[in-house]
Amino acid sequence: MPLSYENCVKEGWHPDGYPGNIAYSPELWEWVTGLGFGLNWDPSHLTWTGIDPLETILPFAQRIVHAQEKDFEVFPRDRNQYGFFGKVEKGNDPWDMGCWRFRVPGRGVVDWPRVGDRLYEAGFDGTFSVEHEDPLWGGEDEKILEGLRIAHRSLRPLIAEER
Repeated sequence: MPLSYENCVKEGWHPDGYPGNIAYSPELWEWVTGLGFGLNWDPSHLTWTGIDPLETILPFAQRIVHAQEKDFEVFPRDRNQYGFFGKVEKGNDPWDMGCWRFRVPGRGVVDWPRVGDRLYEAGFDGTFSVEHEDPLWGGEDEKILEGLRIAHRSLRPLIAEER
């Protein structure tokens, strides 16, 4: 398996305020994968930046080597207050974007049945993993485990059995 880049914007990681990752959009995936890197595909980052994750699967199917299962929730009223990139002043919580947050699969807006179908259609045979960054199901061990159980219940029915 080649080294891969995740399509995370990594907002706030660059000193000038630009995205801190060279592979945050399909425009840049062409270049990165052309250098021999694989794509670590994460629909949550695509969704909050306004890119339809379903539309990115087929064109890049042969370059997706890993699929992260992480969901996303947006708060439209707060987005009108804070804008696309979220809060500037986050207090003691760097994850408080104000207008969106990451969720475990099944608790956000990602259409997991369609994602699963599209990846299956594309012949994806890479690795799936749950990236658990849901603040509602984080912190204490039992809450983290329950978040993973929610993800399992949401995703398990979507995995095709080998025949």
